Formats: sequence, C-alpha cells, structure tokens
Amino acid sequence: MPEIIKANLFKIISILLILILYLITIRNSFFWDTVQLGSKHASFYFNNNFNSLLLPDIIDSGHIPAFGMYIGLVWKLLGRTLFVSHLAMLPFVVGIVWQLMRLIPKYFNKKYVDLIVLLVLLDPSLLAQMTLISPDVPLIFFFLMTWNSIVRNKKIILSIGIFLLFLTSMRGMMVALCLLIIDLYYNVNFKASLKAITTSLFNRAIIYLPALAVFMLFNWYHYQMKGWIGFHSESTWAGSFQSVGLKGIIYNIGILGWRLIDFGRIGVWLVFGIIFLKFGFKIFKEQKTRSLVLIFVCFMIILPSTMIWAKNLMGLRYLIPIYIIFSVLVAKILFS
Repeated sequence: MPEIIKANLFKIISILLILILYLITIRNSFFWDTVQLGSKHASFYFNNNFNSLLLPDIIDSGHIPAFGMYIGLVWKLLGRTLFVSHLAMLPFVVGIVWQLMRLIPKYFNKKYVDLIVLLVLLDPSLLAQMTLISPDVPLIFFFLMTWNSIVRNKKIILSIGIFLLFLTSMRGMMVALCLLIIDLYYNVNFKASLKAITTSLFNRAIIYLPALAVFMLFNWYHYQMKGWIGFHSESTWAGSFQSVGLKGIIYNIGILGWRLIDFGRIGVWLVFGIIFLKFGFKIFKEQKTRSLVLIFVCFMIILPSTMIWAKNLMGLRYLIPIYIIFSVLVAKILFS
C-alpha cells in the first residue's frame, strides 16, 4: 500500500463513505416532514417567484422558512428536479465532513484525527439525514461551524454561524443557545475584574445581536400579519406541541433514554461505562476532556428540555448534536 494512502487511510474511507452514500441515495424522494419543510415550502416560493415572505397557514411551520427559500432559489437557477434538490444539499454534506476534520484536531492527537472523524460519521441518524433533502443537514453543518469558531475564537464566523442557525429552525435557535454558553466558557475570563468581565460579555453579546434582531423582527412581522407564532390550532402539527403533564414528561424522559442508545449507540455508552468503572473520575483529568463534558451536559440539559414537555417532539434527528458530542467525548476518553 502506498505510503500516502496508508497515512490517510481513514480520511479516504470517510470521504468514500459519504460520496458512495450520497450517490446511491441521490434518487431518494422527499420524506416525512421534509415534504413540507423542503418540497412544499420551496414550491410555494418557486411558483410565486418569492413575492411573499410568509407561507400559507396550512404549510407555515412558524419559523423563518429560509430552507424552503434556499431550495426554491436553487430550483430557479438549475431546474426543479429531484436531482437538483439533492445537489443543493451537497455543500452541506461536504461541509459536515470538512468541519469535523477541522474540529477534531482541537481535542485529539493528530494521528487519531482521521479515525475519530470516521467514527463520528458512522452515527446512523447523522448518515440518514445526509441522504435526505433535510434542513437538519445545514443545521448540523452550522452547528459544527459555530463550534469550530468558538474554540478558535473567530468572532465573525461565529456571528455568521449563529445567524444561520436562527434561520434554519426553532431547534437551530436552541442549538445556538447551547453554543452561547459554550462560547462564554471558552472566551470569557470570569476570574478577571468585574469591569473586564462586563466588557467581555458586552463584546460577546454583539456577536449574537444580528441573529436575535432578525428573529425578533420576523416574529413581530409574522404575528402582525397572522396573529400567531410557532403554531396555530388548525395546523396539522399542533398536536405535537400538546403539553403532556408530569406523567408524560417522565414517559418522554424514558423515550429520550431510548433515543440515546438506539441504532447501535448503546455500544458507545457501554464503552464509556466500562472505562468509567475501571478508572472512575480519573478519565476527566484532562482539561480538554472536561470541556467536552461541559459541552455534552449543556446540550443534554437544554435541548431535551425544549422537547420532553410536549407530546411528539422526541424525534431521533432532533438529538444529532448530542450524538456527535458524546461520540467525540467517548473517543477522547478512549484514546487518552
């Protein structure tokens, strides 16, 4: 085997895996709620030449419909076909791999990076979304891009990433909230003087203002025109937001546990459990490991808390950022 291939074997496998998966699923149709979030939203803008910002109530999901606009715009440029729809996802599919290859070296020895990227990419829920015309594909890309910009303290890219997460969906906004906490952990020195902390917090707040301003402006306009935000009583998905009470919350916590170990992810948890039983809290000795624990705990508290109170918001794909973070954390412990 040539040395260049041997040295980059796992990187080559990762790229080939995603390329082959993309090519063999390029004829997959719109599926489940991507029928609405992709096809119906995009069709509205395509057919009406983007003459209206707001969607008809029957297909209005309540959040900024940027994904549908994007697909509709690509259709205008390249033609309204299924192939073109999948082609529109390719930059984000490639972007996920690229962002992982940039992020992992921040936590791992260089010789392990390509293998860790491959292990993270093997998550079934992540791979499934990468075969679809789904807003979760750009969401994961923007999540990784923003995480990268936080650990590198790239303020402009961070602001762009947060802005794009806000455009993706309500869940993108929750991911952005988690990332705000991570940003404060990485980039604000809370041991400094009160004046220095206040100045630093003010400077970080400026990064998030464009996204927050667009979110508030859109929802104000949406409410003025339609009288509702998020969902309305006649929407087909209104039942998903029905409050379930204490008993339902306990049930949903059980569902959350199932989601975390489903599709083979129990193997990752078993590896973590075995190492923890053998070494105890020593596995958290390294500073980078502790930072990954903080990121994982932050996402585990905030993301599910926006879901467990409702009847049907516990989709597997909603938890992909958690799957990715935990995979990176366990790999960090294992390879240490």
